[in-house]
Amino acid sequence: NDTKSEQGIINQPDQRTKNVNAGLRYVTPLGNSITLMRRTANGDYLDQSATATTGSSFKETENSLQAIWNASEKSQFQGHVGRIERTNDQLGQRDFSGTSVDAGYTWRPTSILSFNVTAGRQNSPLTDPSFSYSQDDIYTFTPAWRVTEKVSRHLTLARAESQYRGSGPVIPIGPGREDTTNSAEIGLDWEAMRNLTVNTSLQRTRRTSNQPLVEYDDNIARVGLMWMFW
Repeated sequence: NDTKSEQGIINQPDQRTKNVNAGLRYVTPLGNSITLMRRTANGDYLDQSATATTGSSFKETENSLQAIWNASEKSQFQGHVGRIERTNDQLGQRDFSGTSVDAGYTWRPTSILSFNVTAGRQNSPLTDPSFSYSQDDIYTFTPAWRVTEKVSRHLTLARAESQYRGSGPVIPIGPGREDTTNSAEIGLDWEAMRNLTVNTSLQRTRRTSNQPLVEYDDNIARVGLMWMFW
């Protein structure tokens, strides 16, 4: 995975990452499942002007366990727990490890209507000069409605409360950064052909923070095509 920017942004340096994923899943006759996954990553920062705050390379491992339990024909529980560890070859002070966990519930009162709620906490690496990772508490609510056999709609409401943690070579000025991001998305999926699905959505996102310079409002429109080869 290569990430590059036309502008030199100190907390978003160009980088190249190589990932390897492996997993094992067990599924019962009733559709319940448990999945064990391991991911390893090796990354290099390509923008040498940023290495003073990020170092030049990093290694990351993540182990996770996911379970799905169908409590009945109309309800399903989902759970996930994972552990991430990141080490930086040059700047050991940016090393961090953390546990992510989330739980969800899906209820299908009818064949055309469903509701899903999730809540969880995850730790994500940062390339910020003063902080090495963010801790995000995320909550989502997604009702979905199948309009016809080939058309379905969904609405997703999400809230993320983020705290910047860890350390970097640059001492932060003032209190640690805290963000709150709220978003609402409405989407439509259309099975145009047996193997072709069209996905469209409109999303409105707003972020507030104790650091006003990073606040924003955003409108996003998406159109996607998915072709199945079997």
